[in-house]
Amino acid sequence: MKATPWLLPVITALAVGGWIASRRHAAATVERELTVLRERIQLAKADADSDPHRRDANEKAANAKRRTVNWKEMASSLGSGVRDGPEEIRMTIRMQRLLYDLSAEELCEELEKLAATDMDERARRQFEDMIFDALIEKDPKLALEHGGSRLMDERKSWQMASALRKWAERDPTAAAAWMDQQIAAGVFASKSLDGSNPAYQQYESGLVGALLKSDLQAAIKRLAGIPEELHAGVFNSGMFNQVDQAKEGDFVTMVRETAGNSKAGGILSGYAANLVHGQDFERVDHFISVSGATPDEKASMVSEAMRRSVTIGGSAPLAPEVIDKIRSWAATQTPDLVDKQTGAMLANSMWVVGGKIENVAEIVLKYNSASGNDDTLVAFLTNGAVTSRADGQKARILELAGMIKDPVKREEVVNSINGKAGKQ
Repeated sequence: MKATPWLLPVITALAVGGWIASRRHAAATVERELTVLRERIQLAKADADSDPHRRDANEKAANAKRRTVNWKEMASSLGSGVRDGPEEIRMTIRMQRLLYDLSAEELCEELEKLAATDMDERARRQFEDMIFDALIEKDPKLALEHGGSRLMDERKSWQMASALRKWAERDPTAAAAWMDQQIAAGVFASKSLDGSNPAYQQYESGLVGALLKSDLQAAIKRLAGIPEELHAGVFNSGMFNQVDQAKEGDFVTMVRETAGNSKAGGILSGYAANLVHGQDFERVDHFISVSGATPDEKASMVSEAMRRSVTIGGSAPLAPEVIDKIRSWAATQTPDLVDKQTGAMLANSMWVVGGKIENVAEIVLKYNSASGNDDTLVAFLTNGAVTSRADGQKARILELAGMIKDPVKREEVVNSINGKAGKQ
């Protein structure tokens, strides 16, 4: 945005107006003063507009000042505030605005300047991340070419895989060729004992996700060239959270053609869960409708969406009206399974409410009692989130199991709890 040469008089007018009002408390006097200032502002604006050379000079000076980055000063400001506090947040916003005003070439120059500046390493890493964020938006190819060690750094590879995705969306042929060159050069050779390479799966995920937007068959062909045992990792790397709603049918086709029946359901359920926003399930409904889900797949999608909804944002919204809203939605998709799914959902919510059975036990008992069956309580007590606590909270778990009305189910659950506790 171009600088406005008459902005300073405006600010001055406001400041002087406020000072006069607070000091003299005389409405007539204030109005006279402001009238004079308004006239001066109009004269200053007219003068600036009538002199293009002055206007251009002012704009160039303002742009040069705005585009100058003093990394040492920025690092000092960052270190003087509370981490993630208001000052750091304000500085981050200011930095982002500044960096997005720079060209891709200027951002590369700033990377070099930053590397040569003596500063705290935490600040350096944060500034480098911000520069790459801006560079990826402007020129993802250039970002990858300057990636260096970031390409395989497990803390940065997701960011760089996003750069590959953006590049592939603009030029899929060139991006795929770059990826193949890296593979041939051994950049993605596995270093782990089990042969896996999460970074490689992230890059392929970004590339396949970009291909899916424009050419389903090209995406399928790319995925077919990846070892089958890595397909689930490619789908679960996070890049497919960005599938356009209009392309979700193609996404389902790709999953079913490449992942195999045994893994397709889990991939589709995980994708459905990522469509949840709070307790808004509209996107999930659409995805279920285009997925051609089997009854078991639909049940899994609904269960995962419920789990996601109750734990999203790092805190469990266990208010009755929230749980009721989630259950009401589930009843539109899997009405016969709502009670069972509620028990599992509440079990999975424990990790965000301190991990104690007691934090959710009363809620479980309430819904179990209202249901007229034991499905909610049984699902809660047999969920891994509860059975994994069988040693530390066994007495309370067994007490809850004793409330199961059906004697056969009660005995099965008690035996299961005792077995779990004995093995841990």
